Amino acid sequence: MLGLEVSLAISPTAVVIQAAIFFGVLVIVSALLLRPMIRLNDARHAATTLRSNHATQLNAGAATSEDEYRTKIDAALHEARQSKDQQRQAGFAEATKILNAARTQALAQMDAAKSELQKEVEAAKQLLTASAADFGRTIAERVLERSLEEAVGDVAKGPERDPMLIGKAN
Repeated sequence: MLGLEVSLAISPTAVVIQAAIFFGVLVIVSALLLRPMIRLNDARHAATTLRSNHATQLNAGAATSEDEYRTKIDAALHEARQSKDQQRQAGFAEATKILNAARTQALAQMDAAKSELQKEVEAAKQLLTASAADFGRTIAERVLERSLEEAVGDVAKGPERDPMLIGKAN
């Protein structure tokens, strides 16, 4: 190389002094810097683990509470549905009962009206039957232009007394 030669002469006392300084600094740095950092790191780890465990316990408690809540809600919904169904069935039964009573009453009223109408028809028939004889008599008297008794009496006496038959007997 350039022709420079360097000779290194290391004395054993210098190595011992250097080692003593190194280990002294190591002890001081360890006591003042490394141990407090390790303690701080351990304390942070312990606090984090403690909080993590506490959060896990809270989550488990919340899940249990949520399950209980859902169970209670489901039970309440089931009970409400049953109550609703019972009320609906009771309402249908009551409506059917009312409708049947109304139907029975309507049929009874219809039967009574039919019976009353039949009675009125029979009374009208009797009245018309009685009136028909009088009506026939009245028509006959108007046609004969005299009372029916006179006409019957004249017919019994003979054709010569009947003004309708006079001149027709020959």
